[in-house]
Amino acid sequence: MHINTDSLGVKIKHLPQKNWELKKGAISVSNLTFKVKWERITSKLGGFIALYCKENARILDVGAGDGSFYSYIEKVFGYYIGLDPSVKMLAGFKENISKRAVQGCAENLPVADGKFDILIFNSSLDHCMDPDAALREARRALNAGGRIFILLTNKGAWYKKIFGTYAKKMRDIDVDHNFHFTFKDIKVLLEKNNFHDVRVRSFDFLRLPVSVENILQKTIPNGIMLKIMDFFDHIMGKIFTNKGGSFMCTGVKI
Repeated sequence: MHINTDSLGVKIKHLPQKNWELKKGAISVSNLTFKVKWERITSKLGGFIALYCKENARILDVGAGDGSFYSYIEKVFGYYIGLDPSVKMLAGFKENISKRAVQGCAENLPVADGKFDILIFNSSLDHCMDPDAALREARRALNAGGRIFILLTNKGAWYKKIFGTYAKKMRDIDVDHNFHFTFKDIKVLLEKNNFHDVRVRSFDFLRLPVSVENILQKTIPNGIMLKIMDFFDHIMGKIFTNKGGSFMCTGVKI
């Protein structure tokens, strides 16, 4: 059973994308991305949050889907609510005494003011109908000193600059994302909504044609592939500052 949203505060008025589910769509995605990169990216976000997260933190994960991100942060939180507008995504959510699922949308969070220490948008802010409104709601839901964490694919990635025409074509046919952001875009939105101490980490610099990445995924063990990705992040991160394929950032509510 899902938690009773009435007890959390604001009632849900509109639930966009209520039947959305994760799948390969119009944009071609390599098996390396599905089986290795996404796991690595999610793990990095978990580690990033742990750097700032106090013990027994109250966490709201906005766009939580099936709640699988829980496993990356379970050692640092005291109470976790995973929120998602999609009934299909929440169907796989496994609740326990300190982990609850709530159906709702980011632009109208069904929670009381100042309830959470940490609020997460794990590859979800770009799916929102109104990211600015979502960040206003995020600030309202956080307590003083609370932190927001955002993970996104990077519109300003180095390879998207080099292959600009192709990158634009991919964005034009992208049916899953409502927006595409650079870190500078997010920094502006965060500061507009009175988040301070905004920090960023960019990574996922290794990007090859899908056919090549599929071959790599089949022929190179995952452990070795992860070390190769770490090497590319270390070297290329010095050359293309904040231009990796993904970035994560954090800001604090004063």
